[in-house]
Amino acid sequence: MIAGQRCISSSAIRDINAQPKMDGYPLDDYPVDWKAITDDPKKLKQRIEGSGLLDDFFSMI
Repeated sequence: MIAGQRCISSSAIRDINAQPKMDGYPLDDYPVDWKAITDDPKKLKQRIEGSGLLDDFFSMI
């Protein structure tokens, strides 16, 4: 979940008119909480850190 919205692998996180949105819902309640379900939390953390996703997300804010 991101900011109370269910997020799946096909969920779209985009910058629309200078506002970050996920599947069309605004991500404007900061800080944004992320919750993930995984069998391997260490691997998930490594993939997020190595993907550049955090850099891309924070560049939108």
